[in-house]
Amino acid sequence: MDLGPEEVLALKYESELIMDLDLCWQPHQGQKLIKNALFGKGHKTVFLECGRKFGKTETLAYLLYRYALSFPNAACYFIAPFQKQARELIWANNRLQNFFMPLVDPKVKRTHKGHTTLEAHQIMEELNEKYGVKINDSEMRIRFGNGSFIKLDGADNHQAYRGVNPHLIVYDEFKDHHPKFHTGMEPNLATFEAPLIIVGTPCEGDESNEKSFNSIADYAKLAEDQAYFQLPTAINPHISKDWLRKKRKELFAKGEDDKWYREYCALRVKAGQKSIFPMLDKTIHTMPEKSVLSIYGKHRKDYDIFCGFDPASSSTFSVVLVAIHKYNKRILVLDEIYERNKVDMSTRPIWIKTQKMLSKWNIREDDVRFIYDYAAAWFANEVADKFNVGLEPCYKDIGKNKEKRLSLIKDCLLLDSCFIINEDTINEDKSEGSGLFWEMQNYRVDDKGKIPKENDHAIDTLRYILSNAHYDDAPVSAPGRNPDDMRRAFTPDQDLKERDGSFSVDEEIYSEFYE
Repeated sequence: MDLGPEEVLALKYESELIMDLDLCWQPHQGQKLIKNALFGKGHKTVFLECGRKFGKTETLAYLLYRYALSFPNAACYFIAPFQKQARELIWANNRLQNFFMPLVDPKVKRTHKGHTTLEAHQIMEELNEKYGVKINDSEMRIRFGNGSFIKLDGADNHQAYRGVNPHLIVYDEFKDHHPKFHTGMEPNLATFEAPLIIVGTPCEGDESNEKSFNSIADYAKLAEDQAYFQLPTAINPHISKDWLRKKRKELFAKGEDDKWYREYCALRVKAGQKSIFPMLDKTIHTMPEKSVLSIYGKHRKDYDIFCGFDPASSSTFSVVLVAIHKYNKRILVLDEIYERNKVDMSTRPIWIKTQKMLSKWNIREDDVRFIYDYAAAWFANEVADKFNVGLEPCYKDIGKNKEKRLSLIKDCLLLDSCFIINEDTINEDKSEGSGLFWEMQNYRVDDKGKIPKENDHAIDTLRYILSNAHYDDAPVSAPGRNPDDMRRAFTPDQDLKERDGSFSVDEEIYSEFYE
């Protein structure tokens, strides 16, 4: 197809711009994902939950410079949580203004292209002149010769942005933004269909913006024109692996493992040191029943089936149906019964519900290992007498063995697709919370650091199953998602393998720092 003179000039300009920007910035694999999402795939919302020192500021600077210079008269905004913070951390040190100066590696005293410090300054001066860069310090604004600008501001200045029509807007550390900023800004995006880039570490659980942060992130995982990435600090090759190991050891020694998972692994975890399963995430560890059935149903011969019972006559009677893959050790929590009505806690109604649950999953009684709390022999005896079915007592975990089994569950939660709960079983109503997911979500040590003996009926049932299944160690590597599974979000593996198939985060990063 023949191109007109204007199209040829536009392509030539874009090519030169990309080559000039390449002089100034060498993105690592994680940063390339963000760049590709905006400029390669054209996503309108790009949401990144990343670890500290991921390199987000340099990434955002690149996106802003390239967008502003690619589109004449583009209004581009970099919004930090607070205006004062933006000036101190991003503007005062010239990180944004001096983007055109290539970074010099102090070890070799050269840039990634081999330029000296003097040559790097010369490159910045030439590019600033070429693209007409003008700095307005009082406004924290960078203007370009093509009429575009980049404006740095804080979300605390939310009243000034009602009615502003951006062409590109970037939120840095969105979890700390004033809630009214996005509420006022979101309608403004429609004018020019402006892309929105949201970057930051996951919420700690007590920020006022947590609900908005998580809802936007979760939507970005599924929407066709949006992208979501969860990238740990360790993906940055410029951060010392020894330093990360020491930091992990330091935080775990203080009992601040939740801080490690949140700030360096970029995982949403419960705030505070008391959460026993801080890495539990509904978006990662649950799937719709239809998706769970797809995974299990196509390979059911590869799974061992267990049905565990934690009998009770006055508190809660828990029944959990679990499928464990014989080879990759994936755990599927297929279904459960969480009975609090005392009238229905007797053997007959519980067993009838259990039979219905097995029938629903097309599982025969002969294919199931039924396991019960050995302290409740009355239940096993009644099942044998009334229904002629034998149950096996659990190998009870006591003391340190119980802690070891809980630690094993945590290890499985950190591996992709190793631990999945049927989300159709979840009841998260705050007044009547119930079930395995609810228990795990709210499971915390007491003020003395001891594991509680309350609201743990389903957790105990799961422990009984794992103990009798001799599930003593987590898999060496993640089972990985079945190709037929529902896409939950982008991962570095999925995105980069589409292009060159050469990058593996699981083996190089997650296995070392998530264990």
